[in-house]
Amino acid sequence: MTVHLSMDEMAVSQGCTPDQIDRTALLLEAPFRMRRRGVELKLHLCDAPPEVDRTLEQNIVKAQRWMAMMLEGKTFAAIAEAKGTSKRRVQDVIDLAML
Repeated sequence: MTVHLSMDEMAVSQGCTPDQIDRTALLLEAPFRMRRRGVELKLHLCDAPPEVDRTLEQNIVKAQRWMAMMLEGKTFAAIAEAKGTSKRRVQDVIDLAML
């Protein structure tokens, strides 16, 4: 991300003349990453530590449990009924078991 500051505006805000301002200080650059989750968009500036996605973490654990149930011979429908969710939800989440 690059931010260009106006020399004239900075001079007015600082109460000085434009020739007293260092031109190199008017250009700010910062690396960033965009992370989208649903409709939400987050900008991670600089080298901020990555956040742990708790929802993803919980779904991976759930998927591993459901995969173990499948290996025991249970069907998607049986797992869904036992866990109080839909068959489609089990099918969507179980792919995360390999992460």
